[in-house]
Amino acid sequence: MSKKNRGNEPAKGSLAAQLKNLGMLSPATAREVERDRRKAAKKDQKAQGPTEAEQRRAEFERLQAAKAIENRERSQTEKKTHDRRRWREVVGANNVGGGGNRRFFYVDRAGSIPFVEAPDGVLRDLQRGEAAIVESHGAIPDEVAIVGGRVAIDELWRLDSSSVRYWNGTEPARRIPEEMDATGA
Repeated sequence: MSKKNRGNEPAKGSLAAQLKNLGMLSPATAREVERDRRKAAKKDQKAQGPTEAEQRRAEFERLQAAKAIENRERSQTEKKTHDRRRWREVVGANNVGGGGNRRFFYVDRAGSIPFVEAPDGVLRDLQRGEAAIVESHGAIPDEVAIVGGRVAIDELWRLDSSSVRYWNGTEPARRIPEEMDATGA
C-alpha cells in the first residue's frame, strides 16, 4: 500500500477495518464508512467550541484591538494637551489687553451677551478684523482676551475655532491664496 492510499483506508482497529479483513465489507464501502466517521468526528469537534489555538488567536486579536484603541486615545489626549498649551502661549503673547473707556459687546458660548472694555484703538482693530475676542481657557486671569495679529488669530482658529467669539475677518479656510500671502498667514 502506498502513502497516498493510507488516508483512504480505514484505521486499524476500527469496525470498518475488521469487517474488511473478514471479507464482509468491500474496500470501497470501508473507505466510505471511514470517511463518514471522520466527518462525524469533525462535526462533533466543531460543536464542542473553538480549539485552544483558536481561543489564543481570538484573545490575541482582542488584545491588539484594545491596545490600538488605547494608543488612539492616548494620541488624541496628547494632541489636545499640546493644542491647549499652544493656544495659551499664543493668547498670552498676543493679548492686546482691555481696560479702556469703551464697551464692545459679543456673544459667548452660553449665548449671553457680555462686553469687554477696551481703548478706542483696540476697538478699531476689532472692527477691521485685525483683532479678535477669544475665550482664554485660563491663559490669563480674565475669561476673555482680545488678541491682535492676523497670524495669531489664524492659529487660534486652527487650534480651536469655537473659542474665537468675535472676529470681523474671514475664516482661514475660506480666504483666497493671494489674501493669505499678503497677510503672511
